[in-house]
Amino acid sequence: MKEIPVTQAAQTIAEKLSTGGVFLCTSAAGQRNVMTIGWGGLTAFYGVPCFIAPVRDSRYSYGLLRKNGAFTVSIPLHDMQRQLMVAGTKSGRDIDKFDGLGMTALPAQQVHAPIVAE
Repeated sequence: MKEIPVTQAAQTIAEKLSTGGVFLCTSAAGQRNVMTIGWGGLTAFYGVPCFIAPVRDSRYSYGLLRKNGAFTVSIPLHDMQRQLMVAGTKSGRDIDKFDGLGMTALPAQQVHAPIVAE
Protein backbone atom coordinates (compact mmCIF):
# COMPACT_ATOMS: atom_id res chain seq x y z
CA MET A 1 0.00 0.00 0.00
CA LYS A 2 1.30 3.43 -0.92
CA GLU A 3 0.33 6.60 0.89
CA ILE A 4 -0.52 9.43 -1.51
CA PRO A 5 -0.76 13.05 -0.35
CA VAL A 6 -4.36 14.25 -0.42
CA THR A 7 -3.42 17.22 -2.58
CA GLN A 8 -2.17 14.79 -5.23
CA ALA A 9 -5.41 12.78 -5.08
CA ALA A 10 -7.88 15.70 -4.88
CA GLN A 11 -8.72 15.76 -8.60
CA THR A 12 -9.31 11.99 -8.72
CA ILE A 13 -11.53 12.21 -5.63
CA ALA A 14 -13.65 14.97 -7.20
CA GLU A 15 -13.98 13.03 -10.47
CA LYS A 16 -14.99 9.78 -8.73
CA LEU A 17 -17.55 11.55 -6.55
CA SER A 18 -19.24 12.99 -9.62
CA THR A 19 -19.05 9.90 -11.84
CA GLY A 20 -20.04 6.90 -9.77
CA GLY A 21 -19.03 7.35 -6.21
CA VAL A 22 -16.48 6.26 -3.67
CA PHE A 23 -16.60 3.97 -0.65
CA LEU A 24 -17.11 5.30 2.87
CA CYS A 25 -16.05 2.74 5.51
CA THR A 26 -16.50 2.73 9.25
CA SER A 27 -16.65 0.30 12.16
CA ALA A 28 -17.61 0.14 15.82
CA ALA A 29 -18.22 -2.52 18.48
CA GLY A 30 -17.02 -5.34 16.22
CA GLN A 31 -19.26 -4.29 13.33
CA ARG A 32 -18.05 -2.80 10.07
CA ASN A 33 -19.70 -1.33 7.02
CA VAL A 34 -18.94 0.03 3.61
CA MET A 35 -21.36 2.29 1.76
CA THR A 36 -21.25 4.21 -1.50
CA ILE A 37 -21.30 7.98 -1.44
CA GLY A 38 -21.55 10.30 -4.42
CA TRP A 39 -21.29 13.44 -2.36
CA GLY A 40 -18.79 14.95 0.01
CA GLY A 41 -16.07 17.46 -0.07
CA LEU A 42 -12.41 17.88 0.55
CA THR A 43 -11.39 20.98 2.44
CA ALA A 44 -8.86 22.09 5.05
CA PHE A 45 -9.20 23.40 8.59
CA TYR A 46 -6.14 25.19 9.93
CA GLY A 47 -4.08 23.60 7.18
CA VAL A 48 -5.22 20.04 7.96
CA PRO A 49 -6.97 18.24 5.07
CA CYS A 50 -10.50 17.13 5.95
CA PHE A 51 -13.15 15.18 4.06
CA ILE A 52 -16.77 16.03 4.84
CA ALA A 53 -19.38 13.37 4.10
CA PRO A 54 -23.03 13.81 5.05
CA VAL A 55 -24.64 10.50 6.12
CA ARG A 56 -28.37 10.23 6.86
CA ASP A 57 -29.33 9.16 10.35
CA SER A 58 -31.41 6.31 8.88
CA ARG A 59 -28.30 4.63 7.43
CA TYR A 60 -26.60 1.74 9.21
CA SER A 61 -23.25 3.55 8.89
CA TYR A 62 -24.62 6.52 10.81
CA GLY A 63 -24.85 4.54 14.06
CA LEU A 64 -21.34 3.20 13.59
CA LEU A 65 -20.05 6.71 12.89
CA ARG A 66 -21.71 8.05 16.05
CA LYS A 67 -20.00 5.33 18.12
CA ASN A 68 -16.58 5.48 16.45
CA GLY A 69 -16.31 9.05 15.19
CA ALA A 70 -14.01 7.99 12.36
CA PHE A 71 -14.35 6.89 8.76
CA THR A 72 -12.25 6.36 5.68
CA VAL A 73 -12.88 7.12 2.04
CA SER A 74 -11.62 4.54 -0.45
CA ILE A 75 -11.33 5.63 -4.08
CA PRO A 76 -11.77 2.86 -6.66
CA LEU A 77 -8.99 3.12 -9.22
CA HIS A 78 -10.33 0.33 -11.45
CA ASP A 79 -13.80 -0.90 -12.43
CA MET A 80 -15.80 -1.56 -9.26
CA GLN A 81 -19.21 -0.46 -10.57
CA ARG A 82 -20.96 -3.62 -9.33
CA GLN A 83 -19.50 -3.21 -5.84
CA LEU A 84 -20.37 0.50 -5.79
CA MET A 85 -23.95 -0.27 -6.87
CA VAL A 86 -24.50 -3.00 -4.25
CA ALA A 87 -22.75 -1.08 -1.46
CA GLY A 88 -25.06 1.84 -2.25
CA THR A 89 -28.30 -0.15 -2.32
CA LYS A 90 -27.94 -2.88 0.33
CA SER A 91 -27.87 -2.28 4.07
CA GLY A 92 -25.09 -3.38 6.37
CA ARG A 93 -27.85 -4.32 8.81
CA ASP A 94 -28.64 -7.25 6.51
CA ILE A 95 -25.29 -8.34 5.08
CA ASP A 96 -21.55 -7.88 5.59
CA LYS A 97 -20.91 -6.03 2.35
CA PHE A 98 -17.15 -6.59 2.47
CA ASP A 99 -17.61 -10.37 2.46
CA GLY A 100 -20.66 -10.33 0.18
CA LEU A 101 -18.86 -8.28 -2.46
CA GLY A 102 -15.52 -10.05 -2.18
CA MET A 103 -13.77 -6.93 -0.94
CA THR A 104 -10.90 -6.96 1.52
CA ALA A 105 -11.14 -4.76 4.61
CA LEU A 106 -7.78 -3.55 5.88
CA PRO A 107 -7.11 -1.31 8.88
CA ALA A 108 -6.52 2.34 8.07
CA GLN A 109 -3.17 3.88 8.97
CA GLN A 110 -4.37 6.84 11.02
CA VAL A 111 -7.96 6.18 12.19
CA HIS A 112 -9.83 3.19 13.62
CA ALA A 113 -11.87 2.28 10.55
CA PRO A 114 -11.33 -0.08 7.63
CA ILE A 115 -10.32 0.73 4.08
CA VAL A 116 -11.17 -1.14 0.88
CA ALA A 117 -7.91 -2.84 -0.15
CA GLU A 118 -8.93 -3.25 -3.78
